[in-house]
Amino acid sequence: YLEQILAVKLIEAAGDQDELIGRLVTGEALGVVASEGGVWPGQPTELRFEDDRIRGKAYFVPYAASATHLIVRTAAGVFIAQGPFDARRMQALDEAARFYEVTLDNQATVLCDDSVADGVMSSFGLLGAASFGLGIAEETLTRALDYARERETFGKPIAIYQSLQHRMADMLIRTESSRSAVYRAAWCLDNEHEEAGLALVAARAYAVEAARLNSQEAIQIHGGNGFTWEYDLHRYLKRAMTLDQFSGRTGQLLELAYQAVAAGLPGGAQADEPAAASA
Repeated sequence: YLEQILAVKLIEAAGDQDELIGRLVTGEALGVVASEGGVWPGQPTELRFEDDRIRGKAYFVPYAASATHLIVRTAAGVFIAQGPFDARRMQALDEAARFYEVTLDNQATVLCDDSVADGVMSSFGLLGAASFGLGIAEETLTRALDYARERETFGKPIAIYQSLQHRMADMLIRTESSRSAVYRAAWCLDNEHEEAGLALVAARAYAVEAARLNSQEAIQIHGGNGFTWEYDLHRYLKRAMTLDQFSGRTGQLLELAYQAVAAGLPGGAQADEPAAASA
C-alpha cells in the first residue's frame, strides 16, 4: 500500500498522467519505485536510459512481479517503465516485503527530474514510513497488553507484575509520542509550514525506532515465544527493521535534525533521504 502511494504521489507531482493515476488508484494497475541500482550502499548503478528503453538491474524492488509500472531512478533522471518485468525474488529479513531483483530492458518514458523525485521521497516517503512505524508500535502494544491479561502464572495474570507494567507503560509512551510526532509532521506538510522538514525527519526517526523497540518488548512479554512462527510478532519486528533500512537510517535522520536545529533553520532538515522501499 505504501509503495503504491509513493508511486502515485510521484506521478502526480510529475503532472500530465491523470489516466494512469486513475488506474493506479482503482487498483487496475500497480506502480512501485525502483530506487536501488546496487546491492550495497554506494555501489554504482547499472541502470541507464538509451534508445527509449531502461536497461540494467534494479534491486530490492517491492512487489515487482505484480507491478505493471516501475518508476526508475537513473543518473539521467526519473523514468517510468511498463511491464511485464523480469523479476527474481530476493532473500530478505522481512519475507512479507517481497523484494525482487529486476532485470530491465523495457520501454520507458521520461517522468520527471531528480528534484521532483527528491521532494516526494523526502516528504511523503518519510511521512509514510513514520505512519507505518506508528501502526506497528500501536499494534504490538495492543498484543502485549492482551497477552499479559490472559497469560497466567500461579493463578494470576502476568499483567499484575510491576516489572511488566513498567515495560508496557514505556511502550505506551513511545506509541503516543509517535502519534503526536506523526500528526504534527502531517499537519506541517499539509500546511507547508517552515518546520515541515524537521517535523518529517523527527517523526520518521522516532516512530520507526518506537516500532522496533515495541516489537522487541512485545516478543519478550510473550515469554520470548513471540519470535516463533506460531505468533505474528516477529513479522512486526522485521518490518520495523526493514523500514529503518530503506527509509533513511534512524541515526542519519537524527543527525540531520540535530544539524537543522543547531543551524536555526527549521525547514533545512528536509534532505534527500531515500523513501521507504517496502511496507
